Amino acid sequence: MSTYIVGDIQSCFEGLQRLLKKVDFSPINDHLIAVGDLIGRGTQPLETLDYLYSLEDSFDTVLGNHDLHLLAIYAGIRKTKPSDNLDSLLTSPQLKTHINWLRQKPLALMADQDTLVTHAGLYPQWSVKKALKVSLEISEELQAENWKEFLTNMYGNQPSAWQKSLLGAQRLRLLLMP
Repeated sequence: MSTYIVGDIQSCFEGLQRLLKKVDFSPINDHLIAVGDLIGRGTQPLETLDYLYSLEDSFDTVLGNHDLHLLAIYAGIRKTKPSDNLDSLLTSPQLKTHINWLRQKPLALMADQDTLVTHAGLYPQWSVKKALKVSLEISEELQAENWKEFLTNMYGNQPSAWQKSLLGAQRLRLLLMP
């Protein structure tokens, strides 16, 4: 069994398929981990999410900013832009399934005993243990009944530095976007 870790897929389904063919990826035997941004700049968001979702236990991912942006669009917090290329996904009968699936994904995970997977890196003042604890805290928010309200606090530039004394929306914003 091999584990493959891929960077931002960005809705580039055909490119992902070429890559997986090149390494002879087998969902039965192998494991695929993505570092977030499953969707984004490419033109095949629905095909990408349909495929990754179909891999079930052979696939793991952390959330990236484009994935979180999709959740915010679905929640009515943000509007789509033409450059988002999300029309096929947003009009799909599978949208709710994909949204609920993404809401279950963490911000950080351990690929093995020595490999931490995150989208944007590790905040310099945090240990791996702290990053995993923060990821769990955010996951609990995304899985809560009021997850949409949580996302309303996602956008903004303040605070810009970690402090243990941060509370509420400011704390969650910094935890979400270190």
